[in-house]
Amino acid sequence: MELTASQINGIWQELEMGFERLFLHRADGRLIRLPSQELIDNSWDEEEMEELRGNYDFVEFEKNPDDFFELEPMDSRESYDVMLSFVEGRNGVNQRKMLDILEGRRPFAKFKNFLSYHRICKKIGSSIKQHVMQIM
Repeated sequence: MELTASQINGIWQELEMGFERLFLHRADGRLIRLPSQELIDNSWDEEEMEELRGNYDFVEFEKNPDDFFELEPMDSRESYDVMLSFVEGRNGVNQRKMLDILEGRRPFAKFKNFLSYHRICKKIGSSIKQHVMQIM
């Protein structure tokens, strides 16, 4: 089973939020979302717990728990190492900028903002290029 880039991005975003536990179905790649233990612990009464159960796939998971693999978030050290590995695979001016970000304060937020900004610039540049090609 191979996951698409879109599926991987979705998983990453879900794990980043931390409100849910994610389980990947071993055979078909479906994601099952279950509330985090913290969310369950903060359900105040039976009615709220039933509402919580209604929003998740408890039944399928409880019937066949071995069919699923839990996707666990990386700790901050692992996440930092992934970012550093990514940066080390680059070269040029942006590599130096990204290394400076990782060595400074609040590296996670600044790194994410840097990548988002450059992704947007790349999309804008691509759109402008397409537009220019159309009018030529």
